Amino acid sequence: MTTRNASVLYRKLQRTAKLVFQDDKRALSAAKVRLRNEFHKYSGEKDIHKIRDLLKLGEEVNEVLLKDVLQFRPTASGNLRANFNRQHLMRKFLSMEEAMEHHKEICDGNH
Repeated sequence: MTTRNASVLYRKLQRTAKLVFQDDKRALSAAKVRLRNEFHKYSGEKDIHKIRDLLKLGEEVNEVLLKDVLQFRPTASGNLRANFNRQHLMRKFLSMEEAMEHHKEICDGNH
């Protein structure tokens, strides 16, 4: 059963990475490599408690990717355009101003 759960989680994380990094080939490639390496590293794990912890961690990573990773793309005018998805709007900040302020804090290193 845990092998099946790991396979389901792996595919779920692959889909999430594809959604989050949809137009960024370099980031998507890096995410896929990291995902593959992490799953391979623990593929021989036999301790059921450790496996459950790893599956829980994978689900948490999936949530972080969906809700906390926000990509900004430069526009032709030199501004930045945020690529929001449905999960971003479910966070505690809902307005564009709050999202932009959050992004500015991250870029300034204050977060």
